Amino acid sequence: MKFIRTCAFSIVIFLQILACKKSPIDVIPVVEPVKETPKDTTVVVIPPKYLKENTWIYAQMKQNYLWESDMLVEEKTDKNLEPKAYFESLLSPNKDWVSYMKIQKEDMLDFWNGNLKSYGIRYAIIKKEDGTNNLNLAISLVLKDSPAEKAGMWRGDIITKINSSKITATNLAQLLESDQAEFEWTNTNQDNFKETIIKKKFQVNPFQTTEVFEIGSKKIGYLTYAQFLPNVENELRKIFGDFKNQNVNEFILDLRFNPGGFTPNTEIMGSLLVKNLNPGTEMYHNVWNKSITEEKIKTSGLDAGVRTWTSEVNNLDKLQRLYVLTSKTTSSSSELIINCLRPFMDVIIVGNNTYGKNVISVILTDETNSLPYGLMPAYTTILNVKGESNYGTKDGFTPDYSVIDDIMPYYPLGNPNETLLKKTLELITGIPPINTIDSLHYKVNLKDNYHYYDSGATHTF
Repeated sequence: MKFIRTCAFSIVIFLQILACKKSPIDVIPVVEPVKETPKDTTVVVIPPKYLKENTWIYAQMKQNYLWESDMLVEEKTDKNLEPKAYFESLLSPNKDWVSYMKIQKEDMLDFWNGNLKSYGIRYAIIKKEDGTNNLNLAISLVLKDSPAEKAGMWRGDIITKINSSKITATNLAQLLESDQAEFEWTNTNQDNFKETIIKKKFQVNPFQTTEVFEIGSKKIGYLTYAQFLPNVENELRKIFGDFKNQNVNEFILDLRFNPGGFTPNTEIMGSLLVKNLNPGTEMYHNVWNKSITEEKIKTSGLDAGVRTWTSEVNNLDKLQRLYVLTSKTTSSSSELIINCLRPFMDVIIVGNNTYGKNVISVILTDETNSLPYGLMPAYTTILNVKGESNYGTKDGFTPDYSVIDDIMPYYPLGNPNETLLKKTLELITGIPPINTIDSLHYKVNLKDNYHYYDSGATHTF
């Protein structure tokens, strides 16, 4: 009976509850929960400003750069950098001071083809000793057929003002960057000149001076060679044919203005000078980065990087030694000549330390022409037949006879009294030196040992 009562009681309670819920007074309104709008979690990725440009630069460098193993992985590079800064961020800081980039590839291509738009002068910087920061520019080379030559400038002239402004270290580059400028200069007779000169493109003639000096039993050939350029091989062979016909038995190669250039031209020059020429044997060999080396060996064998002496009927076979005149501007192919000849003959350096570029660089441009840049990274190390390449430092080659080219005004190139040539002739002939600092000549305080371009740069870098 207890069980039945309990059930009945439960039914009553349940009915009472239902009755309560039907009362309109006691109805509790149902509040629907507020539905939150889902937050937009989409991340907007803004591509780097120079993504296309810097991606192309990285790909070229990764494939061709001699020290590509030192480069950061691409994901860690900053592609927001402007392209030139990005290129420089990829360079190996402790090994590379020679790779460079031009925003306009035409500037690079024109220069290495000897067709740069310029005034056509090279100069040394004189620090004036008057208590000011003013500078003078000593013209050390006036290129043949240049605007400067046509305006009447000569080696030895001293530029004192540009655009009526005194020259300082801070304004020099700016004064020279325009396409024309008014120069004021003094010549060796102390005559004053003022002339507006307009830059133009002209083809550089690398053969600036040729001479033969006959002193006793010595017939001494002399050549000022301004740049290793393509398409001058026939003229180069002809000039050496003239030296050979005059029975030249000593030779002075003046490379103090020469920044390097077209490597095959260098191979011909070396083959015209080397003692006991043996065509087809090794002159030097190249070493690339790991991936290129593996590819070259796979396609061409172990001799892939070997460059050989060329067959030259005008080789100066009477030479026992070579004298080379140098400055801090002497670079690249000019240094290659020295390094490759040394295992075969004495090479005596007179002048200043060279630049220190023991690599061959490669010019890289965009084949689609959608990007304007020119890259010139170090591509391969150069080693002579003995495996030597010891000049790839900022000291370059150290001269055997250090001579500071600081006697002004400069004598003409090829003049026996010209400072570096005079010293070399003394070494060859054994004739004691004669003091040539007279009332018309004086010693100056040079800023450094570069022969600057009229863009204000030491090289094209």
